[in-house]
Amino acid sequence: MGPLKNRRSEFRDLLEYLSARVLYAGFTALPPTAAAVFARNVAASLLRWSLIERRRLGRENLALALASSYTEQEREKILRGVFEHIALTATEFFLFPPRPDRRECPIAVSGESERNLAGLRKRGGGVIFVTGHLGNWEVLGATAGASFGFPIQSIARRLDNRHLDRWVERRRKAFGQTVVTKEGSVGELIRTIRRGGNVAYLVDQDAHREGVFVDFFGIPASSTRAPALLSIRTGAPIVPVCAVRERPFCFTLHLSETIYPRTNTPISEEIPRITQQYTSALENWIRRYPDQWLWLHRRWKTRPT
Repeated sequence: MGPLKNRRSEFRDLLEYLSARVLYAGFTALPPTAAAVFARNVAASLLRWSLIERRRLGRENLALALASSYTEQEREKILRGVFEHIALTATEFFLFPPRPDRRECPIAVSGESERNLAGLRKRGGGVIFVTGHLGNWEVLGATAGASFGFPIQSIARRLDNRHLDRWVERRRKAFGQTVVTKEGSVGELIRTIRRGGNVAYLVDQDAHREGVFVDFFGIPASSTRAPALLSIRTGAPIVPVCAVRERPFCFTLHLSETIYPRTNTPISEEIPRITQQYTSALENWIRRYPDQWLWLHRRWKTRPT
């Protein structure tokens, strides 16, 4: 049974990869505006009706977090928007130019964020950026260096499909972005920070019992300890950030207040404080742009006893 199962897995991986390449070839033959229309009206519908379990989980999570803010009908509209967002995010990632012309693909910076960026440039040194699956996190990582002067080394989990993983990695490298896997060396990240480099974490995935529990939409949620620990060990500040879509291929960059580690506070207190602060910043953005966040996975776990 083992070898047969492996052969089936390899066949499925190749099929997924070839299907993705065929879709990609079709998208690249279209102007960006037409590709966006196709993504929103065709690809999004296919995703929505094929991912039945994800659709159910999305409804549950939206009801859990936003029942007091939106009616059931409004939450259903948000859920439809989430599938459009997924389709657009993939389309933008593969069609976004490595060196975008801001006149054609503007990446605007909000007023407060511009001040935060200026402060970071004046300070110098490495920065730990934290973001979530909000807006287009791939475009954010790809354009951080060219557009805003903060090239980043991203921490990412490898895709289960090794063929897709290599393809996505090549695309990221085309933007000049470097990626370290979650299984990679912590020492490498520390060296990057101490050399004045910047790193970026996606922090909205469930960290299970290995994480630290913080408040997220009024519910205990397990979040990774890694950014807080790296900040404490290196002294580098943490900056919550996201790039939300204003229209296809055009985004606004948001940076929240810079979070500095306290040297006179025990680590057991600092990790929850830092993690809660950047989690609250992400929650505020998600509330403003609920259809640009992935509600399709279980992220809340009961606090262990």
